[in-house]
Amino acid sequence: MRLTLVAVVVIGCSVQAPTTDPGLLAPSVAACAHPTLLGYCYPTDVGMSVGQPIVDLAFTTSGDKTIRLGDYYDPDGKTPTRLLHITVFAQWCGPSLAEVDFILGSNFTGGNAGGLSWQSELAPKVAFIELLGDGVTMGVGATVAELTAFSTAHPNATAALATDNFGAFFDAAAIPLNLDIDTRTMRILDASVGFDTNLDASILKLLDPG
Repeated sequence: MRLTLVAVVVIGCSVQAPTTDPGLLAPSVAACAHPTLLGYCYPTDVGMSVGQPIVDLAFTTSGDKTIRLGDYYDPDGKTPTRLLHITVFAQWCGPSLAEVDFILGSNFTGGNAGGLSWQSELAPKVAFIELLGDGVTMGVGATVAELTAFSTAHPNATAALATDNFGAFFDAAAIPLNLDIDTRTMRILDASVGFDTNLDASILKLLDPG
């Protein structure tokens, strides 16, 4: 158990402290040959640091479906979803599994609702993606078979294998990783390591920083 810079108790497999940047700045866009799912050109000033629009990463599910972060980009508010919460977890890390179980609670209804105390209020506003990084051995990437087993146990989860792009935030021992992304700009608002036992309050604050 540890105390972050904002006095939020988190539990994880690392002692690395989270960073937070709740700023909302509009990204630049340019003409694009491949519009996003909602018909937008994805931001071009992308990166993997807090405050930047995140790279339009793609992930593959156990059912061989591709998930693109750009699918959530919605600068005009065409959908109710305002925040994308990504959890990178590992089978070997108990706290990361606990966080996933917390998010995918008994009332989980798939994609846009977590099993949290505030789900009835925020279900349309928050989308969750669970990315499986390591399998049962630290530092050894999870297999498709392990992802399939997880997806079978959590059929309503939006789950895929993690890519190597998250190394900017954590090393193999820093699990779980949590990213919160503003879907209006795709800017990374928060990057933290550890199971935030006040995850509901933390997400509420990002949705309404005032």
